[in-house]
Amino acid sequence: PPTIGGDRALPDAGSAERSVVMLGCAASLAPSNLHWLATNSSRTALPMQHVQLESSGVSLSRVVLGAMALGGARHADARRLATMRAALDAGVTSIDTAPLYEFGRSEELVGQLIAGRRDRVQILTKVGLRWDDPSEHGKVLFEYRDAAGKPRAVRRNSRPESVRLEVDRSLQRLGVETLDLVQVHH
Repeated sequence: PPTIGGDRALPDAGSAERSVVMLGCAASLAPSNLHWLATNSSRTALPMQHVQLESSGVSLSRVVLGAMALGGARHADARRLATMRAALDAGVTSIDTAPLYEFGRSEELVGQLIAGRRDRVQILTKVGLRWDDPSEHGKVLFEYRDAAGKPRAVRRNSRPESVRLEVDRSLQRLGVETLDLVQVHH
């Protein structure tokens, strides 16, 4: 049976707790559980609830698909896209990503997912953590080695010129003209 975070079984489809699980824990659901939710949503799930972000005019699904771990090895892209499609099929309309997630690959995958359906999703992204800034502005958050083994650093950088550059690059990777929410990633 589907589980939450791999350890607790999802409640029966008819139980009142079902909506709480979808609203509170969907971010930790395994791909197989998202598939289960998508294939059973028309029969068992409550409609996705949406919330308004104050006076912004932006309405987000109460469950947001977090795309942090969706980048990585390109041979697994089909599975990652299938997982994200299952979330959308289950009623999720808001997707959270960031340039830092898999060093831009997460945004590229989200861009593939939303092609042709931009009007039905909200894109939430972040700025302020740079791995690609040769100026070395900002405090080092963590260090890593790139694919060539060269030492690199991720730095905090929320300077206006950096934010503009990150937004422009995110728009390119996502293949969109607008973002619904930009947050400072600290």
